Formats: sequence, C-alpha cells, structure tokens
Amino acid sequence: MIELALLAARHELGERADGRFMQMFDYCRVHAISMLSAGPHIGCASVIPVVHHRGERFDFAARGNEAVDAVVVEALGTDEERVIDLVAWRLDRPDRPLTMFGRVGLLGLSAALNPATFFMGAALQVHDTPLGWLKSACRGCAIVVPDVAARQLRDVGGPIAASSLAQGRRIRALIDSVPRPAILVPERRAA
Repeated sequence: MIELALLAARHELGERADGRFMQMFDYCRVHAISMLSAGPHIGCASVIPVVHHRGERFDFAARGNEAVDAVVVEALGTDEERVIDLVAWRLDRPDRPLTMFGRVGLLGLSAALNPATFFMGAALQVHDTPLGWLKSACRGCAIVVPDVAARQLRDVGGPIAASSLAQGRRIRALIDSVPRPAILVPERRAA
C-alpha cells in the first residue's frame, strides 16, 4: 500500500517540478550546491509549495495561506537506487526537515551503512541539516527522522564525525535512546 502511495507522490513531485527549474537553480546557486555532484544521491529535487502537518510530515499544496515553498528531494535507500521517501525543508528552515511518509531516518543512508565509508579509519560525517549535506556534495549523512536515524546510527560500522561538541552530544544521546532488547534465557531445572 505504501509503495503505491510513494509512487503516486513521486509522480506528483515530477509533475510539480516541471516549470520550477529556475527556483531550484537559484537555490543551488545561492547555497553553492553542485547538483552535478549531489544529483546521484537525491533523485528528483525541486522547490515547490508544501503544507506542514503534525509529526514533522508534509504534503504537496496549492498556493495558499498555509503553503510554503520548500526544497523537496527523493530520499534513496541503501542501494542509492530505490526511493524510500520524500524529504522537504522550508527555504528559511533547513534545520527542520519534514518527511512525507516517515520512512527515512538519514539522507545518505548508503554512506552510513557502507563499510567503504570507514576505509583507512575515515569517519562518517553527520551534517546538521539536509542543506549542509547537499552543500558537501552528499558526503556523509543528515538526520531527518531522529527516531529512525537513532537505530540506523547504532548500526554504523565506524566512527562518527560531528561538526561540533554540541552536535556530538546530541548524536550520542540519540544513539543511546535506542533501547537494547532484554535477553531471556529459559530457566534450567535440575533433573
């Protein structure tokens, strides 16, 4: 069911992106984003009107009082081919990413879970915002849905590089928020 809704949303994103090329071009120019480098990591991207819903979710919107222009990108899975969700952020609030379906924890999930990221002791760079991630040519990852990202970051196979001490503490607290499952062992009875 979700796959059909995602397919319909991707189709609508493509239709809405038609004719809005200049808005995305201007956004990339102002923020020094190389779409040549970032494009393979985000699929379709556009600046279009969205409506913010509860739970850090969004939906497409017609222009109106509640609609705001936002950057919308396709979030790719670990294979960097399959789209798993759509992510948006208001042009003036890149620190508050929204998701259409709540399925993506990290933009750059493939980098986070790929052992090659940690080759020769390299660390996974966690960016403060999706905009920061785009500006870095999509090196590393950016947190979108913290609850989902916590589990994904716990599975990272190497060191994590934070941009500041405060961000490092937030990442540590996020990872530590994932409860470890209790291990139950059957009681042994003497024969």
